[in-house]
Amino acid sequence: MPEENVQKKNLDEKEEKKEEKPSKKSIFQLSSILKWAGITAAILAASYFVTEKVAPSFFTPSESAKPKASREEKIGPIYRFEPIIVNLNEEGARRYLKVTLSLELNSSELVKEIELLKPRLLDSIITLLSSKTLKDIEGAKGKENLRREIVAELNRYLDTGIVINAYFSEFMVQ
Repeated sequence: MPEENVQKKNLDEKEEKKEEKPSKKSIFQLSSILKWAGITAAILAASYFVTEKVAPSFFTPSESAKPKASREEKIGPIYRFEPIIVNLNEEGARRYLKVTLSLELNSSELVKEIELLKPRLLDSIITLLSSKTLKDIEGAKGKENLRREIVAELNRYLDTGIVINAYFSEFMVQ
C-alpha cells in the first residue's frame, strides 16, 4: 500500500505538471500570435506608404519632363454670342431667362461656319431655352444639363468642327 500511495502521488504530480504545461504553451502561443500580428501590421503600413507616397513619383514624369502648354493649347477658340432673352415655359407665371453664352470650339475654322449659320444656331438655342421650365434649369445640375443640350443641339448643324463646351457668362431668371 505504501507503494500505491507513492505511485498515486507521482501520478498526481505528473498530471499537475501536464496541466501547467498547456497553460504555459497557450501563453506562448498567444504572445507568438500577437508578435506576428504586429509584424504583419507593420508590413501592411509600410506597403501602403510605399505605394501611395513613394511609387507614384517613379511612374509619373517630373514637371521638368512635361512639355509646357500655352493657354491657347489648353482651351480652344471661343465664340461669344450676344445676350439671349427668352420666356420660360411656365404656365400662369411670366418668367424670363437671360443668358450670355460663349462656345469653346475645336478649331478656328469653325468660327467662319458659325458666323454663316448664326441665324439658324440662334434660333435653335432660343427654341431650346424657351422650352425649359424654371425647375429644369435650377441649380448646378440643371445648368450642366442645359449646357450639354446646347452643345449637342449646335453640333447637329456644324460640319467643319464641333463645339467642345458652352460657358455661361450671364445666367439670370426673373
